[in-house]
Amino acid sequence: MPHKTSWEQEGIYWCCDNIVTFEEANEIINELLGNARFDSLKYFILDATDIKQLDITKTEVDIFSAITSSTRSYKSVLKCAFVSEDKSVRMLIDRYIETSTKLGITWEFKIFNHIKEARKWIASFDTFQ
Repeated sequence: MPHKTSWEQEGIYWCCDNIVTFEEANEIINELLGNARFDSLKYFILDATDIKQLDITKTEVDIFSAITSSTRSYKSVLKCAFVSEDKSVRMLIDRYIETSTKLGITWEFKIFNHIKEARKWIASFDTFQ
């Protein structure tokens, strides 16, 4: 399976590898939005370090932005960390962030090269106190 989900005390962590398709990415979105814990989450981390190929179009990325924007009225604060060094993966993550922001999502997004940096960023916010 190209992704593994780990529910953490205040967030969710996904580790993806191999080839990630639209269907697989849609499963990830559904795990986030379709779970009762979503309302109390403070962060998510999507670790795409081991993805070999991201088989998702820009239009499909925009669909994910539209889906997650439906939460903006009741989930205004969420820290969203993405981890990848791959240029093509980062390009699609940038597209997701840009489109989500245009759609009014007020979540904080950031892309990192290493998981350690992402975890440090997540831990540095006052919302965790």
